[in-house]
Amino acid sequence: GEAEQLLEVLTSEEIRDSIIHQFNLFSRYEIDPTISFPKTAINKLYKEHISFKKTKFNSVRISVLDKDPEFAADIANAYLVLIDSAMTNIREDRAKQSIEILERRKELLTNQKNTAQDSLQKYHALGIIKIASQTERLTEQYAIALAANNISGANRIKKELNMFAQNVGPMEEILRKTWKIEDELSAISISVDKIKLEAEYTANNLFVINRAVPADKKSYPVRWLIVFSSLISVVSMTLLLLIIIESGILKKNGN
Repeated sequence: GEAEQLLEVLTSEEIRDSIIHQFNLFSRYEIDPTISFPKTAINKLYKEHISFKKTKFNSVRISVLDKDPEFAADIANAYLVLIDSAMTNIREDRAKQSIEILERRKELLTNQKNTAQDSLQKYHALGIIKIASQTERLTEQYAIALAANNISGANRIKKELNMFAQNVGPMEEILRKTWKIEDELSAISISVDKIKLEAEYTANNLFVINRAVPADKKSYPVRWLIVFSSLISVVSMTLLLLIIIESGILKKNGN
């Protein structure tokens, strides 16, 4: 769910290091960076002072303990900016990966389409261009020739009809394959445009239910806020991508 994804972002090394650096927690927690394993020490104190918990409302509570209420509130609120930036990066990375997959599929389909169109050239060279209309015309001419007792003309037309009969099946199969490829290429193009639009959309990733403010307590006040993350755009991209890819696979298997 969204809360679980948000927790993953909040507990990431990237955000933790950003908070430690931004608020100079080495100095705040009086850790000498020259000691053995300073990172282990700062991480331990970080976990003791800052915690994240999923609430029953499918949101996440951020708790910060510090002797200075203002400082604690500042840390809690700083996560809003970091989360928004991290979620934006995640959305952009997923969009990029999805587009790359679709572009590779598009390239494969384009090659298949070109091969199919090259195969059609030999049928065009035989004079088969529009199967239905040409077959109808030849059938009418054959009937007219027979009615007029034009045996040589009827035989000539019959040979052409036989040639059509031998080649129409394979040609129609190639045409059907070409049409399916064109349909999938069109769907991929629409999907790529949609993914790009969603990736560029700058809507907030967070809905802040309660922003952190300094508490009245003087000793180690708990500062907290609740944030809710929405990855609807990323999820829709992924689902859309899976639908397109699955469609391509089904069409491929169908051939």
